[in-house]
Amino acid sequence: MSPAASDKAGAIAVGLTVAGLDPARLVADHGSPLYVYDAGVLRARAAALRAAMPPGVEVAYAAKANSSPAVLTVLQGTGLGADVASGGELRAVLRAGFPAHRVVFTGPGKTDAELEAALDAAVGALTIESLDELEVVMGLAARARSGQGLMLRLATEGEAEGLPIISAAGNVKFGLTDAEAEAAVSRLRAARVLAPEGPFAMRGFHAFGASNVLDASVLVAGAAELARRAQRIAERHEFEIELLDAGGGLGIPYAPDEKPLDLASLGAGLAAELATWADRPVLRRARLLLEPGRWLAGPAGAYVCRVVRTKA
Repeated sequence: MSPAASDKAGAIAVGLTVAGLDPARLVADHGSPLYVYDAGVLRARAAALRAAMPPGVEVAYAAKANSSPAVLTVLQGTGLGADVASGGELRAVLRAGFPAHRVVFTGPGKTDAELEAALDAAVGALTIESLDELEVVMGLAARARSGQGLMLRLATEGEAEGLPIISAAGNVKFGLTDAEAEAAVSRLRAARVLAPEGPFAMRGFHAFGASNVLDASVLVAGAAELARRAQRIAERHEFEIELLDAGGGLGIPYAPDEKPLDLASLGAGLAAELATWADRPVLRRARLLLEPGRWLAGPAGAYVCRVVRTKA
């Protein structure tokens, strides 16, 4: 991690330097190959994203993008929360200083041991991915502290042309259909684990369907669709939503002709969507969570290696 860090939300490589340093010197000091991350770029990107977001939007770094202790420590220092998808990531973010109540555990295929660890740590929200997982969590209710937050992950429905959809209706790999989500709420209610002073609290819903999106309007539309579906379920079961987790998907350019994600447009679009929540009773106190990973960490890192042979 370079002490001579960039102070702008750009990329780590500028001209012939990497994080403001001579790459030959980095290789001489640390060997080849090596990964270099610029703490200044990490901080600047976190600040730029938070500044562009309207009130009511929170940001949690998706640790799956890079769970290096140094990267996590820098981002924890910016005040972001953390999103984890495994027990190892949970341990890593807690060691880096992320408060447990600012951590959401949203990964699919969680083992019983990972669910136990999430409950023992009292994470801010534990996402339920399937009805089977719900039964396991309910069986662990005795380990949960009173009011442990739960979210239900809604499976992506339909298709979006040109986008790398993670799951689609008819082939649900991750999350619950709306009907399954309603069954989950009913199951929790019937077991009385959502009663006042009970072990669990229904915080809201999570949905994530596309990755590396560069079009702000697509991300806004995804958040709006999540709100629409969540509202319908919450109204039917008569509870207010505290949190809607729209996942990550904030993209970075990989090709020369690709344009960076327009943060101003993203912020303006989300502000317009959140303004409608004031007139929707089950959403009026809700907050929106974004989980960027590569958008924060990708442009802050570089792979540096020595050329050992050339061929004409």
